[in-house]
Amino acid sequence: GALVLLEEHTASNSASLNFTTAITSAYDEYLIEFIDLIPSAGTPNMELQVSTNGGSSYDSSSSYAWAAFRASAAGYAAAGSNNTTYIGLDCSGTVTSSASHGGLCGSLRIFNPLSGSTYTRFKGEIGIDDGTANICVTCMLSGAYMVVTAVNAFRILASSGNLASGTVRVYGLTH
Repeated sequence: GALVLLEEHTASNSASLNFTTAITSAYDEYLIEFIDLIPSAGTPNMELQVSTNGGSSYDSSSSYAWAAFRASAAGYAAAGSNNTTYIGLDCSGTVTSSASHGGLCGSLRIFNPLSGSTYTRFKGEIGIDDGTANICVTCMLSGAYMVVTAVNAFRILASSGNLASGTVRVYGLTH
């Protein structure tokens, strides 16, 4: 189906990017695009957490699971975590705060978040520069919010510090 832009945020030393209006009953599949999302300092992890109350609060309990396959010129490995407090967008890597390296780029799909009868599932492909000699790190990611309830908002944040710059867009996929 066609993509319909629903919500977009650009980081500017932001604690998080909160997406509170994109998820509606009009769509059952969403595409999130990350364009040069760069942390403010160091090399933190990049995380996704969901909300079930329109963004009034975000679940930071151990309600998430994710698995990934990471590859770079240095090699490849599996990554992931069960019963964790977020979905790891960088696939157990870190993202350098060096703006010239491009940060985190890629896409993630959300499937049927308003269902209320199944876990909300995520699947995507992400590229990062982890601040080491591994300039090009790629990963395939699958995740789940392991609570059987409707998800109607989400946020993107760094494990430490803020999001210095970059854009995140959410599209609805038409049938």
